[in-house]
Amino acid sequence: MTPRSSQLCWPTMQGSSADILFEEAYDEMQLGDVPLEAVHTYLYGFTGEVVHLRGMISLSLTLGITPIRKTCLLKFLVVDIPSAYNVILGRPMLNAFQAVISTYHMKIKFPVSR
Repeated sequence: MTPRSSQLCWPTMQGSSADILFEEAYDEMQLGDVPLEAVHTYLYGFTGEVVHLRGMISLSLTLGITPIRKTCLLKFLVVDIPSAYNVILGRPMLNAFQAVISTYHMKIKFPVSR
């Protein structure tokens, strides 16, 4: 994925019950050969508004740098709303990576096999 600026913006929302991939970032990834799974539910934003879901996609996400890295397959909801971010990583990602977040230290820790 090509970053929108010099940095890739990936906030981690501990309260978010979904991993979100924004439509603009999805389109930039050019995954035309990977179909979106249909989603028959609603997603509600922070202010209670209903967010249009384009679908769901399974993608692998790698955190860390070799040799200390971990890769997990995650299901992202693709949403059709403008955002300054590419993705929001929520509780499903934290659980998949067995991650612990320290907001004080602005760090995320997760176990890796060596």
